[in-house]
Amino acid sequence: MNINVGLMFALSLRGTPLIEKFAKRMGQNLNTKQKEYAKSATCAWAVFMLCLTIVSFITIFLSDEAWVLFNGLISYILIAIMMGTEFIIRKRFVNVHRNK
Repeated sequence: MNINVGLMFALSLRGTPLIEKFAKRMGQNLNTKQKEYAKSATCAWAVFMLCLTIVSFITIFLSDEAWVLFNGLISYILIAIMMGTEFIIRKRFVNVHRNK
């Protein structure tokens, strides 16, 4: 699952980055600086999801408890932290670079 989401973010960099699409769906018209941020954030999500995929793969070779702990709890906590952090940064960035 993580690799699929990571690929969605990565492949969107060929066109309109996913974060920019999310912002547009929230009714935001992005200026050039904001579009640059959206591209960077999309790239960060792609790398983050790739890292989760690698760690998830490594847990296959560990104990069942380690696999369950990472894939059933820790990965979701990390995704929530990434999502919340990115959302807060995006809101601040959009407000700072509004009409510039």
